[in-house]
Amino acid sequence: MSHAPPPGRALKPFRTRSSAREQPVRLFCFPYAGAGASAFGSWCGSVPSAVQMFGVQLPGREDRWHEPPYTAFAPLVEDLARHFVRYLEVPTVFFGHSFGALVAYEVASWLERHAGTAVGCLVVSAATAPHRPGGAPLLHRLSDERFVAELQGLGGFPPEVLQHEELLSLVLPTIRADMKLYETYKHRRRPRLHAPLLVFGGADDPRVSGRHLLQWSELTNRFLGVQVFQGGHFYLQRSPQAVVEAIFAVAAPHLLHSSSD
Repeated sequence: MSHAPPPGRALKPFRTRSSAREQPVRLFCFPYAGAGASAFGSWCGSVPSAVQMFGVQLPGREDRWHEPPYTAFAPLVEDLARHFVRYLEVPTVFFGHSFGALVAYEVASWLERHAGTAVGCLVVSAATAPHRPGGAPLLHRLSDERFVAELQGLGGFPPEVLQHEELLSLVLPTIRADMKLYETYKHRRRPRLHAPLLVFGGADDPRVSGRHLLQWSELTNRFLGVQVFQGGHFYLQRSPQAVVEAIFAVAAPHLLHSSSD
């Protein structure tokens, strides 16, 4: 049985033990802008028995709400990546949705370039390829009223939060800070990833098209393809079990390979 290191503030453990008869796998979930680790809490009952599951918990949300959110991408990535190094002795999957996809990609790239280690599989979801301009309007520049209206149109954010003035005043600065990081990100040329890369998206996503999803193939030497699900930008909330099953159906052979390298 493999025990994970004690999680720091950056990680929320959902399940950290696996059967002694099974080779453990670690799944790290990177949430969308403004969200915390609990955005993936509903996945716990769907992940395979050997999977040790963690949610990434950035400052400015949930139990870290009192900490200011990151305002620059480089320190966010480096802080997370240095934390992750000690977790990669077993096969590992990164899953990132929207803003979280960009964070997951950058952390995976940092680990390959600076720590000499690749994650077993990187799964990016509902995000344009970072080296290609997406062309969508910049939400972080909008007034609060228009910004909230756009968030409501995308779905995924609880209406009871977006319609509650006091709660909204607490979460809006973090959502806007994350969106600014995402929308002002500048990709720097670097070697393609060694990690296998799988891409997910929603068929009716108004901000991320199939072309945007396919362009991720240019960033890895081991592209595993694009899978499109019914739904919009937050398609994964409709059927989390189907998403989890799709991750491991494709990733499993590559995780077995990584554990024998």
